[in-house]
Amino acid sequence: MKIFGIAGWKNSGKTTLVEKIIKDLVNRGYTASSIKHAHHEFEIDKEGKDSYRHRQAGATQVIVSSKNLWAMISSQAYAEDTVLAKLLGKLDPVDFIIVEGYKSEKHPKIECYRLGCQKNPLIESDASIIGIVHDLKDFHSEQEQFKFNEIKEIVDFIERAAVLVHELYLEK
Repeated sequence: MKIFGIAGWKNSGKTTLVEKIIKDLVNRGYTASSIKHAHHEFEIDKEGKDSYRHRQAGATQVIVSSKNLWAMISSQAYAEDTVLAKLLGKLDPVDFIIVEGYKSEKHPKIECYRLGCQKNPLIESDASIIGIVHDLKDFHSEQEQFKFNEIKEIVDFIERAAVLVHELYLEK
């Protein structure tokens, strides 16, 4: 399993880019999974639903399954510095894991950066960001640069730059 990340400030186009990357990887014959970091609390459970009731009763983890889909809801909190490694261990083996967010983690990433962003590009201060996807006219960087519509080129880059998960996060 190889890992590669997409980082960037809020509303920079990360999710749309991740969608396109996964679709292109799958079209190339690869299997792919994703992990998305949410900076805010989120709830996939709804009050009154059976899974919600199970959690309210004290279940640490609840799995909801149907014929074609299943999901695990976990109330376990991991230490901030081990969250991604623990989540990676929950995934079934695939060719590529695309991580959205987790910008402070050590896996290689490309940054999404939009014209009008009031913050400096992350690539200027983060060595794990090895490329940038942007819509700027004049941006100078020693790292790889792409426009948002250059999906083939971005995925070619990911194929070359992604690293094996166990080299960074999981025990060998």
